[in-house]
Amino acid sequence: MAGHRRDHWGIVGGLLEAIETGRRGEIRMNVSPTHLSIQVGLSYDRSVSYLYDLERAGLLEFDVIGARLTEKGEQFLADYRAWSRALESYGLQSPGRL
Repeated sequence: MAGHRRDHWGIVGGLLEAIETGRRGEIRMNVSPTHLSIQVGLSYDRSVSYLYDLERAGLLEFDVIGARLTEKGEQFLADYRAWSRALESYGLQSPGRL
């Protein structure tokens, strides 16, 4: 994403959305830290740091196929999306874009 910088919350939102997308439907995609780092365009080390913080906050947990959102994580993602839409409706930048 040349020329596009994300802030902390944009990265968090991107990771949570990637996890949700990977776990949706009958076919479960791999939602390992490596796959997520590629999907959101972060280095592996930086992704792992974010994932660790999100796990500590209770927003995600890991199982056999990788990361999955907890109920708290699903609610956070819904709130994040609502906040993004609200900002955009007022012509402001959504979280995650600087």
